[in-house]
Amino acid sequence: ADLDSNQVSLFQRWVSISWVTEVLKKVHAMAAKLLNPGAEISRRGMALHTTISAAKGLQDVLRSNLGPKGTMKMLVSGAGDIKLTKDGNVLLHEMQIKNPTASLIARA
Repeated sequence: ADLDSNQVSLFQRWVSISWVTEVLKKVHAMAAKLLNPGAEISRRGMALHTTISAAKGLQDVLRSNLGPKGTMKMLVSGAGDIKLTKDGNVLLHEMQIKNPTASLIARA
């Protein structure tokens, strides 16, 4: 089946939009690297997975802290200071959280 000129034109527009979208993604990634050479560029799905994993990690730490059967946690600072706590707020504020989203959740 032959394509008419309208179908060809639509296909050409779709190809050019797809190409422009890919180029813009690459330019965006390069701009981020230029502004911050240590920046990590990730796809939406990977970023979502990382964010969910970070939130689940916080949940796991806090779950065993809560309730009458909650356990004490031992926090050791870089200087070697030791804190024993069952308070989730103290725990969240004293932990060194590297994931930006988990850090935002902990500080909220």
